[in-house]
Amino acid sequence: MRDIADSLYTTNAILFDHKNINGYIEPIYVDIRYTLGFAIERNRIIKKIEDTLVENYKTCDLVAGVSTAGIPFAAIIANNLDLPMCYVRQKAKTNGIGKRIEGRIEKHQKTVIIEDVVYSGSNVFNVYSALQEKELEILGVISIFSYDIDTCIRNFKDNVIHHQSLTNFDEVISLGFEKGIINNEKYEELLHYRANLPKQALYSNVTWW
Repeated sequence: MRDIADSLYTTNAILFDHKNINGYIEPIYVDIRYTLGFAIERNRIIKKIEDTLVENYKTCDLVAGVSTAGIPFAAIIANNLDLPMCYVRQKAKTNGIGKRIEGRIEKHQKTVIIEDVVYSGSNVFNVYSALQEKELEILGVISIFSYDIDTCIRNFKDNVIHHQSLTNFDEVISLGFEKGIINNEKYEELLHYRANLPKQALYSNVTWW
């Protein structure tokens, strides 16, 4: 985990006191898309995802990227491992033929979902449900970074969704503290922030396997 956390700092993917689209200041924001512009760090992340997939999901025959930031990683991994690939939007297009899932898929394909950041887990649960409706067999989810919110972890466990992340909130802020990027006051603020992130159950209406 530490090497991936270090790559996120190297690529400036970790942003502190970031103003979101609603105008609120978030103490920390992780933008994995920054890593795409750094070949060494990008390839390190890709290799780690590939190793995780091959080790844990040997029967995988479809890689599914979560739109949008999961798409480039899923595409590179599928190409490197000679696997089919699709990607899933959060909702169907309103133009063209109105597809939500792009790419050729078949019933019962053993699928691994690739996501960049798992926050509340709602994006993943949304995509999981969409793939399940197409009768795909979801083996698990691989993310690059996870906030590891208690409710999200519990939902994955309760619904038997196997999720692995290359690095997480604790690893990132611990490394930032060691590097002197985060001081004691900021470290405590970040822990408090994570402790008060969403606690409600997510997608209780989804039919899980």
